[in-house]
Amino acid sequence: LAVERGGNVEGAKEGEIVSTDNGVGGAAYLVGEGTTTLTGVTVKDHITENHGGAFYLTNRHLLIVDGGEISNNRAGIQADGTVINDGIDGGGIYITEDARVQLTGNAQLKGNVAEDEGGGFHIASDRSLVALDSVTIEDNTASSGHGGGFRNTSGVVLMSGTVNIINNKTTQGNDGTADNVGAGFYTSGSSSQVLTATLTNGLAGTG
Repeated sequence: LAVERGGNVEGAKEGEIVSTDNGVGGAAYLVGEGTTTLTGVTVKDHITENHGGAFYLTNRHLLIVDGGEISNNRAGIQADGTVINDGIDGGGIYITEDARVQLTGNAQLKGNVAEDEGGGFHIASDRSLVALDSVTIEDNTASSGHGGGFRNTSGVVLMSGTVNIINNKTTQGNDGTADNVGAGFYTSGSSSQVLTATLTNGLAGTG
């Protein structure tokens, strides 16, 4: 896990932060029960050939991002710059299989690119949960699919405080017209939910 601009990083005590040789999670592949907390950290300029330009979370892992930024990461590109356009999602964060993410404290998710869907963020599991509390999702791009800023295929999203979703793009531009829609936020699927809530104790105590 490479970080910039100071801040604190607390690793997972029960889960694992493993290498990304498997092609997912450009900065970190976070797996297993446990919590990773980033406070005031910048995670930037990572690439992966597969999902999750910065982070790929699975198997009940919890990532808490308190302040700082996740920026200029890219999913679906090789080290030599060759673009892989084969359903590669989550330019910033990709989450699946009961994993959870909490963005808070004016954290920023910006300038990330997915070669398919979810330029900033992609939720791929109906058992996953994301909480957005006073965050900015800005200037992210879904190059050939839905959800320039945020793509929710089946999970639950809780929003509180001020959530700014600004200037995100699909290949069709900011209006999200034609086949690729939801330039800022796109949700679909019968189990998808977007709720307004007040977060009292965050997600650390959720099951």
